[in-house]
Amino acid sequence: MTDKKDKTVFKGRPLTPFLELTVLGAFVFITTISIKQYFTKNDPNWIWLIFVGLTALYLFGLLFNYTNKTLILTTKKIKIKRWLFGQSEFDIKDIIGYDLKEEYDRHGIVKNLRLWVSEKKHIVFTNANYRDIYILVSGLKKSGVPFLGTVRITSKYKNLIKWFMMIAGAISTLGFLLVQMMKFMK
Repeated sequence: MTDKKDKTVFKGRPLTPFLELTVLGAFVFITTISIKQYFTKNDPNWIWLIFVGLTALYLFGLLFNYTNKTLILTTKKIKIKRWLFGQSEFDIKDIIGYDLKEEYDRHGIVKNLRLWVSEKKHIVFTNANYRDIYILVSGLKKSGVPFLGTVRITSKYKNLIKWFMMIAGAISTLGFLLVQMMKFMK
């Protein structure tokens, strides 16, 4: 139960998940068309497509629910609302702290925010889902959650891997567009 004196200090929302909505919408469309075709034609081959559509909806739903979170800081609590279902609530005094961890991404190296709830459990806020991850950092700092530092990638090939990830992402995107243009030109 919420306390009347516990007012919201900060609310960090993720970007609007257009890609996630498109993917989930496409699988809902595929699944509904497959169910309709199964009932109108009584063809058992549609069951496989129904199974694939429902499985993809479930797995993508779990993935998108994990990555898209809203961080709500009040004077006494931290609330984390997940995009599709679920909500967590912690007392600020029970939070160990937060840190920034460098990780490889298709854009090179990014810093993701990790909120440490216990010694072994943390909640990750990925950089790709927020306009600026440092807005979440400033909100956590304002509410008094301790900063635990930055976890850096220590590989001596760090910059080489970063460039490989960026070039591989660009080549795969261009390759996909080229194949689609070749299909269109036929």
